[in-house]
Amino acid sequence: MAAKRSKRMDIVIELARRKQDSAALELRDQQKILQASQQRWHELKEYYQHYESAFAGNNSKIRASQLGQSRTFLQQMSQAIEGQGLVVQQAEKQLLQAQAEWQKCYLKQQSLIDLQQRYVEEEGAMLERKEQAQIEEWVAQRNGHIGPN
Repeated sequence: MAAKRSKRMDIVIELARRKQDSAALELRDQQKILQASQQRWHELKEYYQHYESAFAGNNSKIRASQLGQSRTFLQQMSQAIEGQGLVVQQAEKQLLQAQAEWQKCYLKQQSLIDLQQRYVEEEGAMLERKEQAQIEEWVAQRNGHIGPN
C-alpha cells in the first residue's frame, strides 16, 4: 500500500527545515558582519576625532610640512570613514535580505506543517467513514441472515 499523504510530507517538511536552518546560519553570519563593520566604523571615527583634537592642540608647534601631512592624513581618514560607512550600509542591506529569506523559509515550513496536519485530519475522517461503512455493512448482512427463512 502506498504511504499516506501525511507521511509523504515528512521529507518535504524536513527539506524545508534544512533550508530554514541554512537561512538562519546565513542570518547569523550577516549579523556578525554588520556588527564587525559597525565596530570598525566607530573605531575609525574615534581615531579621527582623537587625531583631529591632538592636531588642533599642537597646530602652532608644528612645521608647515607636518601641517600638510596631518591635513592629508585627516582627509584620508575622512575618506576611510565614508568608505566604511558605505560598507555598513551594504551590510545592513544584506542583513535585511537574510532576514527576509529566513522569514520566507520559516513561513513555508509552517505552512507545510499545517498542510500535513490537515492531511492527518482528512485521513482520520476517511478512516472513520470507512469503519462506519464496514460496521453498517456488517449489521446489514447480519440482519439479512437473522430474518425468517
